[in-house]
Amino acid sequence: MHGRSHDPNAGLTLEDFHYDLPQSFIAKRPVAPRDSSRLMVLDRAARSIEHLAFSSIPSFLDEGDCVVLNDTKVMPCRLQAARQDTGGRVELLFVRRRGEGLWEALVKPGRRMKQGARLVMNGGGIAAFIERVQGSTFLFRVKEPFEGYMESWGEMPIPPYMKRRADVEDRDDYQTVYARTAGSCAAPTAGLHFTRETFQKLEAKGVEIAKVLLHVGPGTFRPLKPGPIAGQTLDPEYFEVTTDACQAINRTRGRGGRVFAVGTTTARTLETLADLSVANSTEGARVNLPGPGEGCEMTTRAAETAPGLVPAKGWAEKFIYPPYDFRVVDALITNFHLPGSSVMLLTCAFAGRELILSAYEEAKRTGYRFYSYGDSMLIV
Repeated sequence: MHGRSHDPNAGLTLEDFHYDLPQSFIAKRPVAPRDSSRLMVLDRAARSIEHLAFSSIPSFLDEGDCVVLNDTKVMPCRLQAARQDTGGRVELLFVRRRGEGLWEALVKPGRRMKQGARLVMNGGGIAAFIERVQGSTFLFRVKEPFEGYMESWGEMPIPPYMKRRADVEDRDDYQTVYARTAGSCAAPTAGLHFTRETFQKLEAKGVEIAKVLLHVGPGTFRPLKPGPIAGQTLDPEYFEVTTDACQAINRTRGRGGRVFAVGTTTARTLETLADLSVANSTEGARVNLPGPGEGCEMTTRAAETAPGLVPAKGWAEKFIYPPYDFRVVDALITNFHLPGSSVMLLTCAFAGRELILSAYEEAKRTGYRFYSYGDSMLIV
């Protein structure tokens, strides 16, 4: 694995990652079929750009490479509600389970939320306010099984910049075809372009498919602070990486293959795991990872996957921004991101800030569609 080079005194500010994007470039619906979206191929070494369709993605992988996916599933976690005492309308976005019958939710508007307040959700369920967690995030008590209630009455949490309410089409559109474990309040959008035919073509070429899990949390809705990047933090997000996934990635690296991370959430998970794997020098070691859980636990014998990645689960809060030397990821499949967002900063760390900003200008010039339902970029 490569060494990590992360200079906290790089002097970058959030304003260094700004670009102008007219509203007309923001995709409000995906294209159909999924793999007919456009694909910009950005070659870091050649500093070149190629314009293709996403359906051509298998042509960039060789036998022995590995595609790593985040198979989290988006919850229909946005519910409309009314204050039981006043009838005032509010919107709830449930972002994280905290225990039996306890959920964190973003509330809009949440300024007047008081201890003991009760909200009647569409469908008749009650969310009883317990305490403020931070900002507009509150802890509520709800009746279990709440996941089933959300499935019946919730809306998909499409981003607010789409400027519309989610509908029945978003139940499929805002979910990858390989989504497995519910727990995210936003989609790992780089994966939305993949179809089952894409995976058939990859497997026919001898490309391995590995899956990790990272539940996209409320931090995706919180903008970074203006000013210096160094010292800022991200909300922790729950992740799991299995023995099978580690072995597939370790095999790939051992034979000289490349690791293609599908999305910034996958890249963050793999780089978090790389840090923990280095720290895990003895069998059954436990590494405490700050977050709202019990830390991070190595879940298998180191001998099974050494000398590479070792399986783990816990809370990831790794913030990747330039300069950064990636340990695991050799190629990145991603979308076009909001200015100054943490995911844009990770993309800039992978390809270079100037190259990404120039690629975004080229994307605007040639009519690419931006953000969650927009087009795709492959960085090699």
